[in-house]
Amino acid sequence: MHGLDGATVEPTREAASQAPDTPAPASALSKFDAYLQQRFDPQVAWFEAASARAKRLHTAYSATQITATALIPIVNLMPAAKISSTILAAIAGIATGLTALGGHHGNWLRYRATAEALRKLRVHRELGLRPYDGEGADDRFIEEAERLLAGEQEVWQRDRHKSDQTK
Repeated sequence: MHGLDGATVEPTREAASQAPDTPAPASALSKFDAYLQQRFDPQVAWFEAASARAKRLHTAYSATQITATALIPIVNLMPAAKISSTILAAIAGIATGLTALGGHHGNWLRYRATAEALRKLRVHRELGLRPYDGEGADDRFIEEAERLLAGEQEVWQRDRHKSDQTK
């Protein structure tokens, strides 16, 4: 931390004790703890949030599609059914298209699987299960976590490339 004159100022013991939930500075962390705090935990959080978001979108579009489609026969029994039925069919079609276009169901499942694989990896490391026991366990953990994340990145790039080709 720098003071007004540009000199380095260390936080006081009092200030440090007032913020116990503040993460330790990266320099005070081991390589492994820094990796967990700066890379691993944020990635797990992202996959969990992305999975929840994809699930909500998939559920909303599917519910809209089912509801609109189910209402069409009921609306057809009413006067002025042609317009109402056409609107419901259009809504169902749009919801179907958005579901297919967004790939929300596949994303939901893939993101959830990735988050769970990362969580399982962490549990295995914390319990010291093979291969995350003994010397080099932290390095093996980081390598496996990065392999999982790289695999997800490859899928994302492949899907994006397919999307770009259809434009």
